[in-house]
Amino acid sequence: MCGIAGFKINDSEIDIERLKKDLYHRGPDHFGHDILNNYLICNARLKIQDLKAGYQPFISEDGNYALVYNGELYNKEEIKSRLKENYQFKSNSDTEVVFYALVENGIDVIKNFNGMFGLCFYDLKHNQIYLARDRFGVKPLYFFKDNHYFSFASEMRALKNIIPYKNLNLSAIKSYLQTNYIHDDDAIYDNCEIIKAGEFIKLDVNAFRISRHRYWDLTITEDNNFDSEKLDFLLDQAVNRQLISDRKVGIYLSSGIDSATMAYYAKKHLDQVDAYTIGFNHPDFDESPIAEKLSKDLNINFHRYEFGHEDFINTINEYSTYTSSPIADLGMYPLYFLSKFVAKSSTVLLSGDGGDEIFGGYPTIKASLLHYKYKNLLK
Repeated sequence: MCGIAGFKINDSEIDIERLKKDLYHRGPDHFGHDILNNYLICNARLKIQDLKAGYQPFISEDGNYALVYNGELYNKEEIKSRLKENYQFKSNSDTEVVFYALVENGIDVIKNFNGMFGLCFYDLKHNQIYLARDRFGVKPLYFFKDNHYFSFASEMRALKNIIPYKNLNLSAIKSYLQTNYIHDDDAIYDNCEIIKAGEFIKLDVNAFRISRHRYWDLTITEDNNFDSEKLDFLLDQAVNRQLISDRKVGIYLSSGIDSATMAYYAKKHLDQVDAYTIGFNHPDFDESPIAEKLSKDLNINFHRYEFGHEDFINTINEYSTYTSSPIADLGMYPLYFLSKFVAKSSTVLLSGDGGDEIFGGYPTIKASLLHYKYKNLLK
């Protein structure tokens, strides 16, 4: 992952080193920043594609456009092929493709992006700043706006240090106490908001006014016809697209449908696949034996790391430092613990988050289905 941030420069001093430190864990390979018309934008980069180029901020030669970008564009080559006639590409990074697509077509082009991203595109020619987030909100992006200040960042940890005041949002606290997390309609501090999935905002720099725009929404239609061949094709295509990297790719593997499916398709395209699993010393919670069997069946390398009581105690404060919002999910702690070990050998990790919801991997989903059937019987 990478990290982006920016803010309108007022009378306060600019602490670039603090911002660099706050974003370092998201992008330790390079930090770049620039000041454009009294607005600072910056990027902390984790190199995934084109390790020798793709540095940010990405600014046009005429100085009319600038981009900082966190994410990955899976249909990069398709978008790039439409632009080659008018632009000479100097790198193989998706950042350059995203930049020229925005310059050529404007913000509406993000409807065509297949990927995960949080970006800031500054159109200096028309004095407009755009913040945009991918369709499913994989990449986070927060912003602050009042009558005088504007700032944004990939996470609250960085944002809170570039805003003028930090008043706790009582509505967000209520949301957390009721549901164990803060809804995307709120943020922990007043005047802070999150860009929602499938949304972009536009800041009119001259009027200093924000407008919000939804560019994509999920449409669900009930269809009882099951096409296994189409499903196989789509899953294979989706996983294969996400394997594109100039650095080693690994997989978080549990005993679930989501990660097992992903591992199966990854092995079809990679000669060597490394799977990483968290283990527990209590059999009721330990999924590693099934994950190990899956690894053997798929002929992939298996790595297990055990998470114990002391690890949990030692992880609490450290993990809390990196959370953008309070969330009462104990599963985050062993995942953070595992990620620290994995980072020593793999830079890119695929996760099956969301797969169980789609394929009914949780018992609660089966219960909901039974409830639906019995509810109809009682009518």
